[in-house]
Amino acid sequence: MGRATPPPRTLRPSCPPGSLWVPGLALLALALPGCGGSVQPAPGPPMVYTRLAVDLLDDEPRWQSESHVPGRPPRVEVACPSRDQVSDSGDQLALILPPPAAVTFEVSDDDGPVFLRTSFGVDLSMARALSKGAPALEITFGVEVNGKTVATRQVTVRSSDAQEEVTNQTSHNSWVRLGSREVPLLPGDQVRLTTSLPAGTPSTLPETPAAFGSLRLEREHTRPRTLATPTHPNLVLVVMDTERWDRTEPYGYERPTTPHLSALAARGLTFEEAYSTSSWTWPATASMLTGLPPTAHGIRVHQGGYLAHELETLAEALQEVGFSTAAFVANPLVSQTHNYSQGFEHFHGTPKMVKGDGILPQTLEWLAAHGDERFFLYLHLADTHTPHLPSEEEMLEFTGRTESLVPPTALVTRSFVLKGALPPGPDGLPQAEKIIGPDEGLWYSDVYDAGVHQGDRALGELLAALKQMGHTDDTVIAYTSDHGEELLDHKSLGHAHELWEELVRVPLILAGPGIPKNTRLPGAVSNRHLGPTLARLGGTELGAPSDALFLASGEAPPERPIFFETHEGWWKGSTATLYGVREGKWVLHWGLDGGQAERSAAPAGGEVRLYDLVEDRAQKNNLARAEPKQVERLKRLISEELARLESQAPRQKSRTGWGTRALLEAIGYASGDDE
Repeated sequence: MGRATPPPRTLRPSCPPGSLWVPGLALLALALPGCGGSVQPAPGPPMVYTRLAVDLLDDEPRWQSESHVPGRPPRVEVACPSRDQVSDSGDQLALILPPPAAVTFEVSDDDGPVFLRTSFGVDLSMARALSKGAPALEITFGVEVNGKTVATRQVTVRSSDAQEEVTNQTSHNSWVRLGSREVPLLPGDQVRLTTSLPAGTPSTLPETPAAFGSLRLEREHTRPRTLATPTHPNLVLVVMDTERWDRTEPYGYERPTTPHLSALAARGLTFEEAYSTSSWTWPATASMLTGLPPTAHGIRVHQGGYLAHELETLAEALQEVGFSTAAFVANPLVSQTHNYSQGFEHFHGTPKMVKGDGILPQTLEWLAAHGDERFFLYLHLADTHTPHLPSEEEMLEFTGRTESLVPPTALVTRSFVLKGALPPGPDGLPQAEKIIGPDEGLWYSDVYDAGVHQGDRALGELLAALKQMGHTDDTVIAYTSDHGEELLDHKSLGHAHELWEELVRVPLILAGPGIPKNTRLPGAVSNRHLGPTLARLGGTELGAPSDALFLASGEAPPERPIFFETHEGWWKGSTATLYGVREGKWVLHWGLDGGQAERSAAPAGGEVRLYDLVEDRAQKNNLARAEPKQVERLKRLISEELARLESQAPRQKSRTGWGTRALLEAIGYASGDDE
């Protein structure tokens, strides 16, 4: 029935990077060398925030049907008022209550004082079912507590065909939210939710999917804000979406793409072989924020992009110990709709992919307002993600042109053609040479570099602002990417489809007080350990990961297998689930359900690719047949890891509908043919 809210955490001092860390066990500060002092409260009022107390849409709902139209009982399913990405109309798991109807539930003693939270709306299917030109339909939603009406909303639905729905109806067909403190509840309160239609509404009207979206009870908490010092630093996590490690200067790239990242690396640690947990955004970002692999946090496919309430995020852990928390995100996948806002007091998302100048002003404004408090800032930039729209200056510097050779979205459309319209070649890879000439291929590479430089410019503005505010010596900055980008390295374009080095290997840099300077660390490591590391630097723990590593010690990461996966893969001409593992010099890709070039179904046990990264960093020579013992050993590692993790994944209903499909199409993760 939702995640139990933990008791208030004890504020403990952040300890120096070299101290021992045993995940899951409380650390006694006085027993550790160099730990001392205390976190100081900030002046001013405490922060007020909420945590989930009860998910009323859980597998065992509390509500009981009091009345409903025959054949149209209340039910739980995804609702979406509009496919439009600008309005507040995204997918929400909802209680569908076709009017007229009513359900009731009681607040239990265990809940304590809570607030009812929900959104009112009508699924898009209703607007499409109404005949064009039909009069507007008004649905009334009501909330009663102990027999007294405490909230009502009217939601108007107008008919539309698909095109009109997107362009003209967004102001009408969207969610109407209940105020965060509008309906306070106490144990024993009887709550009644109702829907109704105006008198005289024709009985022949199609079923009206009136929806109480994200219906839940939340508990309010207060915590004192705290102050930052060099021993109790602020924390900043910068994620540069879709950035390849090998296109940045700290990793040896010869073009001047990232001067500001180079300056940051000189102040701290550079991990020479860092990996993401996946080759696309949702699972990779969830891993960084929770410390968990995709199999454990459960976000693996397009149909499951919702971050479960029961998962503790880095922002929640830090908020519990007095951090002011804020997120500014340029990728619409990482959104409040998909619950990535957990633990963030302020969450600024975007309805479409934007570049740094689209969110950086708001970021700096927030910093100026909260810089006197200890803060955690999550900045997710997307300058390296398609569509590539660098400035004219950057375009000229990196491509030699001031105008685009192909449309900014060409890389995405080409990637769909390579996967869907052309059969794979004899090597099982796409036949890119049949549709992409040398000039076009070089263009994709050059304009990508321009995007890397554009993103680095945004990083430079952030670093300059922190310096101007006096936060250079009391702020730890972590920099990484969620995944990379293929630029015809293996005859394809884009990401999510494979597990090549250009897709899952990422930059990873840490800098700030107490962190060794100008240090490079060899050895493979996963960037999912950023969450637990930043939590510890903040004086707390991110409890779920049982295998967490502390990345800020200045010591090379221990030798252990590194796992990555994509459930949106493409293997020899068909969709596939791909698992990968890196151990020592070996990397294995395991396609469990992909096709072969000469037939549509993979053999039992799937297919594999094996590469020696010391001799073959470009991954061109598949050694699977020559090294069968290595193949079986690495497959066994993957199988054992999956068996260990699968029981940890939260059980939750699908929350994907019209809105998520439209979003995936808009940013290039799906084509219109997928609907």
